[in-house]
Amino acid sequence: MGAMTSPLDELQAQLKRRVAGVDIRVDAPASASGSWWIDVENDGVIASVEWRPNIGFGIAGPNGGYGEGADVVVDDVAKAADEVVRLLERRAAVAR
Repeated sequence: MGAMTSPLDELQAQLKRRVAGVDIRVDAPASASGSWWIDVENDGVIASVEWRPNIGFGIAGPNGGYGEGADVVVDDVAKAADEVVRLLERRAAVAR
């Protein structure tokens, strides 16, 4: 049996496999019960992910304002990766 990975680690691994050249930055919370923040960037397009252990992932695009919340909330790593990739692809298509 391999080592157990956290949902946050699995999300990063899935994004690195699916998006060539993706840049991922992670900000850890000040307390154990706080939110982790993950900025995912590819070709100048950014998606932000908030991860709360035992709650799930909130995914937001770059056009949201402070305090507006996530565009999509999911509780599954694979769904979170799907939403981030979809957001990056959609934003990249608009930028072209």
